[in-house]
Amino acid sequence: MKKHKHQTNKIVKISDFFGVSDFLRLNNYNTFTLIELLVVISIIAILASMLLPALNQARDKARSSMCSNNQKQIMLAQSQYASDYNEWMISGVPVNGYIKSYGAVLLASSLNSPSDNSKYLHDEAVLHCPSDMLEVNSGDPHKQLMRGVYGTWRYNLSDSIGRDPSSNNSLGNFYFSNTSTNGFVGYFTIKMKKTSKIIITGDSRCPSYGGGCWIMLREVRSAASPYGAVLRHSKKCNMGYADGHVESQNNNELREGDMEFINLYINDAAASWNDAI
Repeated sequence: MKKHKHQTNKIVKISDFFGVSDFLRLNNYNTFTLIELLVVISIIAILASMLLPALNQARDKARSSMCSNNQKQIMLAQSQYASDYNEWMISGVPVNGYIKSYGAVLLASSLNSPSDNSKYLHDEAVLHCPSDMLEVNSGDPHKQLMRGVYGTWRYNLSDSIGRDPSSNNSLGNFYFSNTSTNGFVGYFTIKMKKTSKIIITGDSRCPSYGGGCWIMLREVRSAASPYGAVLRHSKKCNMGYADGHVESQNNNELREGDMEFINLYINDAAASWNDAI
């Protein structure tokens, strides 16, 4: 009988296929020279410089879209409020010696305690533009509902009873401001001729805590009235109209439109009313 030789597993070494020098070179394949490292860093820097503007633009577009959705909710709430209160949309309402902003009214809040039971608005965040760089929390509940809130269109700070805001009298005598008597400022929807042309809310800026932080004046005339529209979305301003739609407009479109804006701010960081464009 033939004897079978016992076979053992042989360990195969890389050095069996390569020379020693080749094996050593393989073990050092992941070593970079300084020049190669600098080239990689340069490529990463170039790619980052190309991508960051696109990312910033996408972020700004997303914020603008969120801002537009906020104002659509506000205009829906204004429409619902008008249905319940004799067809009036509101800017400011006198309550116990204070002038409550439209936001405080639509939230159905008292001056000190916002309510979750409102049928108009349920979230205070809807009142604030996501691109607004100003600090919202003042520590005062009354002022919190004014600071940084979307402004409501005002012709000026003087009384105007049944006024057509357009110079060609094409919009209707819907604008009502009676600040010297009781502080009420509103918009009578029955008198509106072109709801798709009438701006109610919009991107605005408030440089300080004050009674006019929800006001968006068509004309910024003095340091006493610095509450104007601001072009914070790639030099455009989102505006909510009486029919419920929202448009993004540049300074020329706002100036030449029926609501006749005169001065506008280019951003929230403008130091004073003199920075209006």
